[in-house]
Amino acid sequence: MPTAAIASTGSGPERPKQDEGLWLDIGLALFSSHRKTVLLVQVVLAILIASSPAPAQNATSQMLLALSEDERNGVFTRLLWEHEKCDRVIRTLFAGTALGLDDWEVMCANRNAYALSITQELNSGIESVSCRDLAATSKRLLHSAGSKKKGTGCKIK
Repeated sequence: MPTAAIASTGSGPERPKQDEGLWLDIGLALFSSHRKTVLLVQVVLAILIASSPAPAQNATSQMLLALSEDERNGVFTRLLWEHEKCDRVIRTLFAGTALGLDDWEVMCANRNAYALSITQELNSGIESVSCRDLAATSKRLLHSAGSKKKGTGCKIK
C-alpha cells in the first residue's frame, strides 16, 4: 500500500501532500457555492422588491388603503357611479405609484373593470379608463411599433 509523505508546516495539523490539491478544490467549491447562494438571495430580494407595489404616495390613497375592503368598494362605487358603467365595485387593487399619481384598478359586479389614477388632491379629479380600452390601446401601440407582444390591460381579474 503506497504511503503519502507528510507535509509539516509546524503551525497546524499535518496533512498528506497529495491531499493539498483536494483541500484547495474543496475550498474553491465552498467559496463558489457561497457566492452562488449570496447571488441567489440577492436576486430573490430584488425580484420581491420590484414586484411589491410601492406604498401610496398621496393622502387619498393612504386613506383608501386604511379602509376595510367593503368600505373601499363603497367609496369607489360612488366615485364611478356617475361616469362609468359600474353597478357596484366588488374588488379593488392598488397598482402602485407613477409620476405622482396613485394607480388603482376596480372590478364591478357587472364584470366591467376600470383603471383609475388619483392625484394628491381628490377635488382635482380622478381619471378612469376601461380595462378593455386600456388593453386595446396597448395592443394598437405595440402593433404600430412592430412588436409581436400582446397588449396588456389591467391586472385585476
